[in-house]
Amino acid sequence: MEFDDLMNQMTVNMLDQMDPLRGRVVSKQDEAFFEQLKGSMKRGMARLVPEMMAATTEIYARTFTEQELRDVITFYSSASGQAFLHKGKMVMAEAMTAMNTVIPKYVAYTEEDYCAQVTCGDTERRLFDNMQKGVDISTGRKPLAE
Repeated sequence: MEFDDLMNQMTVNMLDQMDPLRGRVVSKQDEAFFEQLKGSMKRGMARLVPEMMAATTEIYARTFTEQELRDVITFYSSASGQAFLHKGKMVMAEAMTAMNTVIPKYVAYTEEDYCAQVTCGDTERRLFDNMQKGVDISTGRKPLAE
């Protein structure tokens, strides 16, 4: 899979995840707005590809030896590597869905452990409540879906 294909797939995945929000973010009568937004997101991602390629190339060059990269290319060029790339998209989509059910449990377990270590007051409880709701705890902003 080429980098451009990967970036396109990432954009498609983001857009697919937005589809359930459509009715909450914009009115049902404004489908044209939502479609225009999706197009803008695709074009925005396309504009970032060269910058992302440069950053990614540098990271890979710094992290892996030339032989390791050749081995990775060999694997992805094989039938098994191609199957991994193709099936990996489906696995990732299912994994993301599964993670959405696990994350609230993770936050609850974290809260339980944290509060067992220190006295939790209203501030800490609000923090954990916001984490459960998906609120960005650094900004206090609610998610787009609410």
